[in-house]
Amino acid sequence: MGTYVMSDIHGCYDRFLHMLDKIGFSATDRLILAGDCIDRGKQSYEMLRWMERAPEHVRLIRGNHEEEFAEYVDLMCRINQHEELDTDLASNADAVTLYETVLYFIRQKGLSVSYFDAYGTIGG
Repeated sequence: MGTYVMSDIHGCYDRFLHMLDKIGFSATDRLILAGDCIDRGKQSYEMLRWMERAPEHVRLIRGNHEEEFAEYVDLMCRINQHEELDTDLASNADAVTLYETVLYFIRQKGLSVSYFDAYGTIGG
């Protein structure tokens, strides 16, 4: 039984799986993912899906990139509710439309869009 700590995976899902395989990670081991598992890399979606179904012996610690992602999603949901858009968030097409709507509102207010989803995790 081993305990492993990983961080700063940054959306490199295939490399993450390769590392688990390399260390022979099993159900008798513990894994602590110490934040920044998403953003920058091209496989943030896959990483999020893995985290969503993480086994009991895996502990997830939210890093600043996960915190920002949660804030983006929260902003999208608040705009959806405020504007009464009635978006079906289970629908990929509706979620994309909502994402584009948020970008539109940010531009309309004259705000810099660079802070919203800077790494393209949502809209990538």
